[in-house]
Amino acid sequence: MANQLLEYFRRLEAWRRLPQSAVLDPARWRYDAHGRLICFSDYGRRDSEYGWELDHFPIPKALGGSDDMSNIRALHWRGNAAHGGLLGLGLAALSKDEKHHGLGGLFGLYPKS
Repeated sequence: MANQLLEYFRRLEAWRRLPQSAVLDPARWRYDAHGRLICFSDYGRRDSEYGWELDHFPIPKALGGSDDMSNIRALHWRGNAAHGGLLGLGLAALSKDEKHHGLGGLFGLYPKS
């Protein structure tokens, strides 16, 4: 129960930080970082045109990004899926040693060691 409550408050905080529309109800509708319209009640719904998810940004979870709210944003599910797909392609191209040692500068986020 406590985890569900924490997750709900994380969603609220990510939602609060999004730009509002001048004409749409801000409690229900917002725009994500890519300008896509999302609906609060469609959180987690990939079957919705307005579905959204929590995205780890600027440091992806796969690169050691934290679950702290400073690294979380609300993003349309299509954008979040595309980011994950690109990250997966980049990770697949790295050697096992590069993945183990700070990911070898993947996407220029970390300097090669």
